[in-house]
Formats: sequence, C-alpha cells, structure tokens
Amino acid sequence: YLNSPQTLLFDKSAVLFGLDRAAKGIRSRNEAVIVEGYMDVLACHQYGADNVIATMGTALTESHLLQISKLAERIVLALDPDAAGDQATLRGLHLARQTIGRRKVPTLTARGAVQHEERLLVDLRILSLPAGKDPDEVMREEGVAGWNARVSQAQPLVEYLLNLVVGKADLNDPRSKSAAVQEMKPILLELADDIERHDYVQRLARRLRL
Repeated sequence: YLNSPQTLLFDKSAVLFGLDRAAKGIRSRNEAVIVEGYMDVLACHQYGADNVIATMGTALTESHLLQISKLAERIVLALDPDAAGDQATLRGLHLARQTIGRRKVPTLTARGAVQHEERLLVDLRILSLPAGKDPDEVMREEGVAGWNARVSQAQPLVEYLLNLVVGKADLNDPRSKSAAVQEMKPILLELADDIERHDYVQRLARRLRL
C-alpha cells in the first residue's frame, strides 16, 4: 500500500486509522487500543476487537491523545517488544504523560483538611507483545479471548517506565543510578495516591539497590 506523504490536506499526525469504525466500540468499552499497523487493525476488527486503531506511520502525538481521551478513560498502547530500547517510544510516552488532561480531585489530608490533587484523566497502559509477533499473529493464534486477556493485563505507564529506566541503568555506577532516580522523580511525584507513590518508590529503590 502507498504511504502518502504529509501535506496541507492530509495531516498524518492528526489522523487515527480505523477511528471511524472503532469509535462506538471505544465508547462502549471505555478503552482504546492503539497498534502500529493498518493490517493489525483490520485483523482485530475481523476477530471482534472493535476498539482497535492505529497511528498513520507516525509516533503518538498530542492530537491523537486528545481525540482518544474524549472517547475513553483507558488507552492501551500495544508496542513491539523491541520498542523498549527505542528512544522515540520513550519520548512518545513522556509526551503522553504531559499531554493527557488532568482534573483536580478534592481529598482529605491526615488532619481532616480538604485539599485538591491533580489526577490524570486517562489511564494509560502498555501492552508488550510476544517477541517477533504482531497483533495480527496474536489474534490468529490466541483468538479474541487471548487478545482481550493480554489487553486486560497491560502494564500501567508508571510501571512500564520504571522497568524501562531501570533496565538501561548501570547498577555498578552511582551516577547512572542517580540519573535513573532523577528521570523517575517527576513521574512518581505526580502520583496523587500516597500508597501508590510509596510503593513505586520502594520498587525503584530495591531495583537500584539503594
């Protein structure tokens, strides 16, 4: 198939393949699954996963995220296993964190005072596909039940980023460990739930042997 170039009339960074057919399924499931290939979208819909869409050969953009966040509270990115070492993927995930809207939620402090905390409007999760397989192959081998099971087990974005950051750190180099902490720090600080944040801090410390 032809990969059309970017033009004034056709802005690839603002288009999601299959969204016209998937919008109803996304709303009803309150979840959108983003894959990388057009044929993957077709296969998923053929097998009954009607909430699957794809980017048009571009990285995930702010425009994409804003469109989807109006339809669903949960976005699952189905990534190629090799994407873990891809800096472009990491940049896209950080963009996603920054782009997705936030809402202020009233909460009680330990002393009973009311305060407002910011929380992400969308639950962004990462589905790592089996090595060497794309969604089309997973569908053919496991069927829609297997696919749905994988989607339901997708990692929260914070957990995925923690594994990504720690995985590239040199545990024998204090500077490398410090850099990993600094990279995770803003991500962990924006977690509104104290218990969730404390748990991830402990995980980070254990993984970095601190």
